[in-house]
Amino acid sequence: MAKTRSSNSSTSDADEDRVTAPIFTPTLPPRLTSTSHAALVKWRRERREYEETIRSRAKDSAADLIVPVKSTFDEGLLRMWCLLRWKLLIDDVTDSHILAEVDKIIDSVKNNDVPDIDVEMREQLRMDLSEFDVSERVIQYFKECYEIVDDHGWRVFFTGLDGRKQLCRILIASLEPQALRDEVERAVRFQSRKAKEDEVALHDLILTKALDQEKAFQILKRSKRDRGERETGRPSARGAGKPPNKKQRVVETSKGGPRPPLKSETDRPKVPPTPCPHCNDMHWLSECPTATDDQKAEIRRKLRAQRADDSKRKVARTKRLRECLPSEEKSVTLNDKLTVPYCADSGADRSVISRHYVEQLQQLDPSVKVESLDTPFVSETVGDHEVVCTASIHTRLLLNTAAGPVALHEPVECLIVEEEEPEFILGQDVLLSLGIDVDRQLEQLANRVNDVDDGDTELKDDLPDLAHPGTDEELSEALDRLVTMALANGFPHKLEEKVRDIVLKHDIWRLELGKDPPANVEPLKIRLKD
Repeated sequence: MAKTRSSNSSTSDADEDRVTAPIFTPTLPPRLTSTSHAALVKWRRERREYEETIRSRAKDSAADLIVPVKSTFDEGLLRMWCLLRWKLLIDDVTDSHILAEVDKIIDSVKNNDVPDIDVEMREQLRMDLSEFDVSERVIQYFKECYEIVDDHGWRVFFTGLDGRKQLCRILIASLEPQALRDEVERAVRFQSRKAKEDEVALHDLILTKALDQEKAFQILKRSKRDRGERETGRPSARGAGKPPNKKQRVVETSKGGPRPPLKSETDRPKVPPTPCPHCNDMHWLSECPTATDDQKAEIRRKLRAQRADDSKRKVARTKRLRECLPSEEKSVTLNDKLTVPYCADSGADRSVISRHYVEQLQQLDPSVKVESLDTPFVSETVGDHEVVCTASIHTRLLLNTAAGPVALHEPVECLIVEEEEPEFILGQDVLLSLGIDVDRQLEQLANRVNDVDDGDTELKDDLPDLAHPGTDEELSEALDRLVTMALANGFPHKLEEKVRDIVLKHDIWRLELGKDPPANVEPLKIRLKD
């Protein structure tokens, strides 16, 4: 029988009243293919997530939908366990038997070997200082500690009163920064002694101290910003309504033609001339992925203040210029643990290392001890700035050079400076032990120049005619091959255009020695010092 319009409308109304049901993707149980300690920890975590997902979807009928543990056990591995360990038939093994064995393996120490937990925790447990929310930073620190304990099966070591004391001691020892760790240690020792054995009391103490330090840091940061604005003459927010009292700069137009348009942000090169001042990678500060807006503004303010201060600008000119293309060859390895950049041409009498490098080295090698100097050592740097060193360390050095590694078998005494020095300063004492005497080499160079000047007349007639240096096209092809070989050997492709500009900037390359014209430079003048 044909449907009428009224029946069609009633059918459509019924379809509209029908409730749509959500469609879930199938949830598969994790397979048990290995019974190692780490694999079982991961499997138990995934199994709990799987069962919770099934219960939240199926509600009352979850027990019928959850796949048994025995069905997810690898058949060959289960047969071996039944034959060699349990000595049971496969049909007699139940889920509770398997889960009991899994819990037994996870709760036991791996390989029945007690490791150096202090060293392991010091290497793995870290407080995430990039997290700006102090409360979240502290709770994540405790969470990471408990996850490390569970992953290694160390919970048996932290049971009872003595175990809780050991856990609280480890939590305090891995705190960062150093100022927070020192303050918490003093508070636990003299004020909040309950935090020595109670994780909850220790959490509250760390959170309180961390919040206090964050408030002090923000106040100091604002005061520095306000002081910098006053020093550089920038108008504050209260005087924003006043008209600027600045003279208009007069710029003379060029006689050669119209003034070129200003370069926009899109016209600038992709690779900056110097590394990022925040992370030292080759990109612009505005494109830095790790710096926040506040940090970028602070860095720009410091750069503007440095340009405005004449004295700072003169000091900056006396510093050693860094290479545009950073090299990984000039680095030194300390005690075969920590690799840092080094500077060998500073003219320092003693080797110097920064305090933060010493702390990193002590975390990697606990045998490194800081020794106090009997007499403080005063060193003079650029601009008659004095740095006082009161402590030193003895460490083995492995210099990584372009020709290969150079190992110093005897430990070298290094003075410790509190300032943030990015490089390890290699002193003259180390260079002399390697047979490198800069003053002696300069003397030999001066004698050699005199000998060459005296013999120029006699040897001029004996020099053979040199070959033609070659055409520009041949030279360009040879340089292009060198750049291509550098790229093939691992040179970054993003710096290809930069290195080509550097190679071709000056006419210093020759295929063969030829008869080039003499250099057109002014003669040197010697003036006696008063």
